[in-house]
Amino acid sequence: MMFPRVAKIGVLILICIVVAGGSAYLALSLIVKSPDTVVVPVLVGKDAITVLEILSGLGLNARIRESEYNSDYPKNQVIHQDPGPGSEIKMGRDVGLTVSKGVRAIRIPDVQQQDVRQATLLFQEQDLCQGELAYTHSEEAKRNQIISQFPSAGAVVARGQCVDLLVSLGKRPVAVLMPDVRGLSLEDAILTIEMSHLVLGDVSALFQEDRPRGVIVGQKPLSGHRVIEGATVHLVRNKRDVRSRPADGDIIRNAHLYRYRLAYGFLKRRIQVKLSVSGISNDLYNDFVKPGEDIILVLPASASA
Repeated sequence: MMFPRVAKIGVLILICIVVAGGSAYLALSLIVKSPDTVVVPVLVGKDAITVLEILSGLGLNARIRESEYNSDYPKNQVIHQDPGPGSEIKMGRDVGLTVSKGVRAIRIPDVQQQDVRQATLLFQEQDLCQGELAYTHSEEAKRNQIISQFPSAGAVVARGQCVDLLVSLGKRPVAVLMPDVRGLSLEDAILTIEMSHLVLGDVSALFQEDRPRGVIVGQKPLSGHRVIEGATVHLVRNKRDVRSRPADGDIIRNAHLYRYRLAYGFLKRRIQVKLSVSGISNDLYNDFVKPGEDIILVLPASASA
């Protein structure tokens, strides 16, 4: 009778030990699985930006360990993760990621009729490089617009392939014969220049006693030369250089000097000075003047002027 009682006591003791051990294990599990522990979700197949948002929300760090070409996953999608999905790790730990670089081969996009800068950006986005640039005039394509490309659009090439481009310089410029504007007034010379699709440049002064005052006595380019539409034409107008000091013998009694300086700036301005003597008005000065230039005139000192 004694042995069965001892056996019963031993069984009871064993049960108590098992219960105590189980309780301790549960308590330890609760301690380990504290709020600082999270379960790693499935990240494979998601794009890198979405994965960063998910891991950041769980308090985990994303670490892109490598990237590789992969035909099953588009560019920037996760193709491998470590730890794997379902793993329990503490917050603040790193999750290693392998990101897809996309398919190694790629089709050349069609960039014809696009601006060369837009094509360059498109090549960069698709891991292609811009190759040699050649230029030619075109009646159809605008300036800086792509006329043709090599390799052609749709060709399958390896990433990093360079694409050569033929770029338009716009329409071929039209050549015209430089008209002869010598002997014309400044207004008529400007009109002739504009009708020839040319642009007026500088107008300088040069005094020639044997030529009428105010007419054009020089031009650059010279007349008869072949020039391109839109070229600049510089003119020389016949007038006395009033800025030079007159010789002592030229100083007129009962006269005084009138001086005017044009304000500084960028554009020429037309200055007109009229002198009225005894009710009769005449142009004393009428010309285009550069910013900052002095105008010096000799005026009569009579009371009626």
